[in-house]
Amino acid sequence: MKGFRSIAARLVAYAALLIVAIVATVVFLWANNVRTVLRESIQSEARTLAVALGETQYAMLYDRNTSQLRISIELTMKNSDDVVYVVVSDAREKDRIVAASSDELVMQWVPDIVPYAVTQRAWADRTPDVRTSETFLLRDVKSSDGRARGHRGEQVFEVAEDLMSQSGDRVGVLRVGVSERRAEEEAARAARLAALAGVVALVCGLLGAALLARSLTRPI
Repeated sequence: MKGFRSIAARLVAYAALLIVAIVATVVFLWANNVRTVLRESIQSEARTLAVALGETQYAMLYDRNTSQLRISIELTMKNSDDVVYVVVSDAREKDRIVAASSDELVMQWVPDIVPYAVTQRAWADRTPDVRTSETFLLRDVKSSDGRARGHRGEQVFEVAEDLMSQSGDRVGVLRVGVSERRAEEEAARAARLAALAGVVALVCGLLGAALLARSLTRPI
């Protein structure tokens, strides 16, 4: 009788291990897929936003109309919670920042919110006109109205676009940083839902395994 019970216990244990392994694999793959899809979507939106902003901000920068540049940047920040920062530098002033989503960045040459290598890539005088970088924030970032836009260590996708004159000279560079936290949050949410479904599957599987083990080990 004890042998039958031992076999039943082993069958239930093996079934539990198999279900846990399957659930863990499904949770990982599902969350990873959600994260990848959303990151690609966010990056595509960032490129589109940078190109659209560049088309409107070139004339303002060319005319040195910094007040209109700042208004345009403020509207962009209000319309998108994903945008962490917007920076416009003027090549005629040795790439000094003349307008930004945060007043503390204005008049700087190198913004202290992302690694210097990202700024070097943004300044790179080469094609393509639109350059991208996956980076992270070096410190908390706030907009000019004091609203928190990003936190230290947060993953950011930056798009840098050259603002070109009709003669082909670079007048300045527009940099847009977009947070990838939405992708991480949705991936975590997907993982929680998958884990919950996995718990239900585990309970059902254990009950089924127990019933099957009982029927297989029942003395004849």
